[in-house]
Amino acid sequence: MPPKILYFDIDGTLLCPESKPKPALAGGAFEQAVRGAAFSRLVCVSNMGKIIQFLEEMGKVSDGIGLAFDLCRGTFADVAWFRQVTTLAVDAEHRVQTVDYSADWWYLDDLAPYFMEKEGRSDLFKANEGRRIFAPDSSGNGKDILDWLRTCHTAF
Repeated sequence: MPPKILYFDIDGTLLCPESKPKPALAGGAFEQAVRGAAFSRLVCVSNMGKIIQFLEEMGKVSDGIGLAFDLCRGTFADVAWFRQVTTLAVDAEHRVQTVDYSADWWYLDDLAPYFMEKEGRSDLFKANEGRRIFAPDSSGNGKDILDWLRTCHTAF
């Protein structure tokens, strides 16, 4: 069985505009839902990943995955598990090109419509919106994400 991969954004997706965790995702609730949906790999497609990579190249950060964990502000609880399953996208500006569409892929990003359209994948977005692709309310409390993750567990 191919790995079940979740591509996820941080700002506006896991975090509120004030950079606090969305209330429904706090205290590790997002991680619990991700694990409940049986994802075996996570790929952070956030612009934060690009910043982390830049800081690593400059020698300012030695633990990029640890910094990504910290930037998720408590939406994940188990740092060892996070390190084991998470990678950072190489090119966050072209994040949808990172997605392995031949795998069991799922995409969570408040800016999904923008990034899909930017890469000429509007049809893919329309065909999968609310299913494999979810664009949560950036100012919401995160409950919409938890509801979507429950459907990921039972889909296909």
